[in-house]
Amino acid sequence: MQINRGRDSIIDIEYIAQLQDSFSRATGLYVYCLDSAGVPVTDTSGPKEDVERLVEYIPPERVADIFYRLTQSNLEDQVIEDTEIPNIKFGLTTVRVNGQALLTWVAIGVLTDYDIEGYTEAPEEGFSRTVT
Repeated sequence: MQINRGRDSIIDIEYIAQLQDSFSRATGLYVYCLDSAGVPVTDTSGPKEDVERLVEYIPPERVADIFYRLTQSNLEDQVIEDTEIPNIKFGLTTVRVNGQALLTWVAIGVLTDYDIEGYTEAPEEGFSRTVT
């Protein structure tokens, strides 16, 4: 099932983006949405400078790998992944309709409470949004 864009769309992407922005502000997460093919349908919610920094630690190729693992499985609807940075984690969760992945949300959290054991990289500071 593909998301049609334009007048024939069954999903109002602008409305989805507004909900996403509100969710992002309320939770302190950086969030964006992918369609059933893994193509972003919304921009990442959050300050632009922060988003640009986060892409360094979570490249699109890594998100694509996790997206395909998640959407091709009937066993998982969500995945949480570590990064090389101890205080940055990301997760994907998929919305399915009739067993088919329709939308997948990518959420990135910059943690204030984290363990550095086992990490070789230092925590990253200076983000405007954080979560515990």
